[in-house]
Amino acid sequence: MIHEEELHLILADDSEIFREGVKSILQFEEGIVVDAEASNCEGLFKLLEEGARPDVILLDICMEQEGDGLELLSRLNTDYPEIKVIILSHYKEIRYIVKAVQNRVRAYLAKDSSASEIINTIRTVRQGDGVYFGETISNDLLVKGFGNNGNILKAKPYELSSRELEILKMLASGMSVKDISKILEINMTTVESYKERIKNKLGVNTIMEAVVFAVKCELF
Repeated sequence: MIHEEELHLILADDSEIFREGVKSILQFEEGIVVDAEASNCEGLFKLLEEGARPDVILLDICMEQEGDGLELLSRLNTDYPEIKVIILSHYKEIRYIVKAVQNRVRAYLAKDSSASEIINTIRTVRQGDGVYFGETISNDLLVKGFGNNGNILKAKPYELSSRELEILKMLASGMSVKDISKILEINMTTVESYKERIKNKLGVNTIMEAVVFAVKCELF
């Protein structure tokens, strides 16, 4: 019997060696199941057209003989918007990263990312929204590509707990600390503590910045 919390994944990469390496990393990870793999775009879409519905696709954006892999990402976003896509690529150029973000990629990792980072990214992308960039992609590069949004996109919104996200939504709707404390049946000091945690996790100075962050990262 399949546990309802299992995360189902498809690997799409033209390198068999790379696919085998990723599978060897994931095979002992509880709750992550590699349902299938594809070596090209045609194979990936055949799996989807036949009914495969993974939670996550781990995708190389430059599979040989398939043209621009980012066009593939655009098609996935259009035809299968419910599937979350993680790019895992050799390319760290900002033009690739910007285009991937424009096509609603959930994470962009370089292939020199650590095994633990790949695993953590797969799990967190399944759990939340926003965009995640691996540690091997420099923040300076992101600032160059996204301007003032660089730090916003660099952060990891899915590190917010469910209660922190709930409170952030309430604050975004205009509720006061007093209102929130009454609805959640917690004291106002606790609400203030949550506000500080939210700001610290998102790397912002004010709750207004946190709300802007949440809107830009589509947390609600």
